[in-house]
Amino acid sequence: MDTFHKKDDIDITVGEKSYNLARSFRTSTINELTVIDFEEMFDILWLMLGDNLIKSFEVNVCGILFELDGNGIPSTFRQENIDPLINKWWYDNVSTEIIPNLIKNSKKIHYLISDSWLMIF
Repeated sequence: MDTFHKKDDIDITVGEKSYNLARSFRTSTINELTVIDFEEMFDILWLMLGDNLIKSFEVNVCGILFELDGNGIPSTFRQENIDPLINKWWYDNVSTEIIPNLIKNSKKIHYLISDSWLMIF
């Protein structure tokens, strides 16, 4: 399986030499049947988990870090709390809920696509 950024798959001519950023500096040829565009994959993953990730961060990190007092002013902010809160959020929410749900949903999508593909034939 190969990975590269499809936007880099262009030829650039410098002087009389032609270079392709995605292909020219590789030690082996790209297997076109198994290539994965990592930028496209990131976009797909972000679409699948972005909202949940942002909402979870907002509640579990920002909500605690910037807790408002009666006047609507953040009263509990302390810079030294940032790393511990993010680490706690990552271990308690992202790694135990968000990522496992992403994997579960990805498997469902895979089966739906596989089943649909089989129905075509």
